[in-house]
Amino acid sequence: MNKICSLTVTFLLLFPCLLFAKYMAVLETLSPKDLLTMQERLYLTDILRGQAVQILPAEQNWTIMTRENINVMLPPGKKIEDCEGSCLAETGKNIAADYVAQARISQFGKSLAITAELYETASSKLVASFVGKGESVEDLEKIVKEQSPDFFKKARDLNERKSDTTKAVVATAEETTPKAVETSLKAENAYAELDGKKQNLDEPKADTVKAGEQAADSSKPKQIWGGITAGVLYNDFYSSKFGLDNIKHDAAYNVSSDGADDLLKNYWGVGFKVGMGLMFMQSQYFNLRGDLNLAFRQGTGESNVAVTLTNKDSGKSKKSDMKIEYSVTQLNIDLPLLARISPSSAFYIEAGPMFSFNVYSKSKAKITDIFGTQTYEDNGGLSTFEFDIATGLGVTRSVGKSILDFDLRFIIGITRISDSNSSPKTWQGQLSVTYWFL
Repeated sequence: MNKICSLTVTFLLLFPCLLFAKYMAVLETLSPKDLLTMQERLYLTDILRGQAVQILPAEQNWTIMTRENINVMLPPGKKIEDCEGSCLAETGKNIAADYVAQARISQFGKSLAITAELYETASSKLVASFVGKGESVEDLEKIVKEQSPDFFKKARDLNERKSDTTKAVVATAEETTPKAVETSLKAENAYAELDGKKQNLDEPKADTVKAGEQAADSSKPKQIWGGITAGVLYNDFYSSKFGLDNIKHDAAYNVSSDGADDLLKNYWGVGFKVGMGLMFMQSQYFNLRGDLNLAFRQGTGESNVAVTLTNKDSGKSKKSDMKIEYSVTQLNIDLPLLARISPSSAFYIEAGPMFSFNVYSKSKAKITDIFGTQTYEDNGGLSTFEFDIATGLGVTRSVGKSILDFDLRFIIGITRISDSNSSPKTWQGQLSVTYWFL
């Protein structure tokens, strides 16, 4: 149980960092080639990025992406200078940034003009901007240093205000009700009144309705995802004394053992798994997931055990000290079927059954006492089928048009690893990453 608690505490300490960490990308400053040199553009970019580091510190779970990070994560053939304006948000998604900022320099009469914009990539929303003009690059540097604090604070404030739950996914045309259409038209009338341009919008135009239906269809979220998964396994046993509490003996004697529990306490091992997954996203709050994994499990344990034989009639006893070393190696095909609940878009909890099929096993026991050392091996002696329960929690991030999941699962064995009543049941801690791209 102490091992379970330690593994859980370790993940929970890391969990908030994974959940709330935000990435800010400051892209290269753009300008006509004959207006500023490359060195001047890079310098202004570094000034803007340096301001981001000061306003959005790592202590508040902000990560300011470096120039190298951004260039590495750009899709092949894509250049930063190919995109500006609202397209910056799409570029931010491609490099897995939560926010993206960029400055542009232009000619305004005889002066230099600077415009900087900051977008939230998830919503493509313009969060902040500033403009200014000066006679030289030094003037532009001063403007950047003066305006940047309020500029980046708006991203910080927005992030703090955001709720743990996200808004519902854009409804499809079939889900749109007459009441929703009526509400939308009333909102448009209100905006028209505020603008002093009151229009009669009670009768929607046919082309407007058609365009809305097409937009709804195009924004319909993808429901079936496929991906690859890999992870590290912590392997352990429970509910067993490996038969040391039930040693076969003559009826004239009583047998007791000391140290049998230590063999179970000292047993542990590290393995790995690789495989593929399929996920059905029924809604943004509830998903179903199934995996097909090849899992390598192994573990070892040892203990000093004292076995005492006591004659029932005479009361005389004889004690034998021995050292037991025990190891198990397994290669299993695991099929977890999990239901996932996502209270927010950032993290999830999941649970469900796991069916495990053993394709290879080898167990080895090495016993050393005053008479010497004996080794016992058993190949293929474990059960073919194992039934487990899997529970876990994790965090998810968007990487361009793909999804990246990090999760910690606990696997509790319901059946024993062999037909013997003295054999142990398994439990595991699994730290996994899954890349959903299909």
